Amino acid sequence: MKEIVFLGDSYTWGQGLYYYKWISENRKFNKKINGGFSSHSEFITNDDLNFKDSLSFTNLVSTHLNLKCIKISSNGGSHQNNIAFYKGLPIKNNIKYVIFQLSSFARDMTDFALTNVDFNISYEERVKERAGEIVQSKLRDYFYQIHNYFLEQEKIHGFKTLYIQWLDDYSKYEIDRFIPIYIGDKLCGYDFNFMIEMQKYTFDFYLDDNHIYDRHLNKEGNLILANSIIRKIESL
Repeated sequence: MKEIVFLGDSYTWGQGLYYYKWISENRKFNKKINGGFSSHSEFITNDDLNFKDSLSFTNLVSTHLNLKCIKISSNGGSHQNNIAFYKGLPIKNNIKYVIFQLSSFARDMTDFALTNVDFNISYEERVKERAGEIVQSKLRDYFYQIHNYFLEQEKIHGFKTLYIQWLDDYSKYEIDRFIPIYIGDKLCGYDFNFMIEMQKYTFDFYLDDNHIYDRHLNKEGNLILANSIIRKIESL
């Protein structure tokens, strides 16, 4: 069976989708929790994880396309974590698509020394006008490190790489490789970060006297993302 590999951070993992199960069970907690994973990770069961995966765009896309879903099991992470996960896959010739949800390149700044990319830009420099130009230059270099690596992998293994952008603006470099986001037939762009409409598709509710305010995508948001990915793939 052919495979589709999803690389990404907490959005790809499916942060928050287990809330629906907790609500249906009227789950109780022995401490205050919020919308941050760190405050409630101890309460998540294997059944919760399976339920979460069933609602994730990763499962919706792979089921629709009749492909085996492969994705990292940990919540969150950086680009380099995801590339390491991909490199660790024992067999790559069965892969048909790689869907890489790009996050902020700042997540790799302290953990990895990347060739030809200087991340030694202080916070103070970043708030200056010139820092914007510096960061954009480094962002472009960083994206092409990732993209050129996967272009080589495509030649070897015969799959297609597509991107979803989330926190930084990468799509201007290789726009044909990015998945445009549609809500119904309305094209909203490439980046959830500037789409006010997507705020309607996140979590804001109370459970056991806890206010859960989580900006990750709920099941409707995951369906929007899944349909956008399917639309892009079927147009290739």
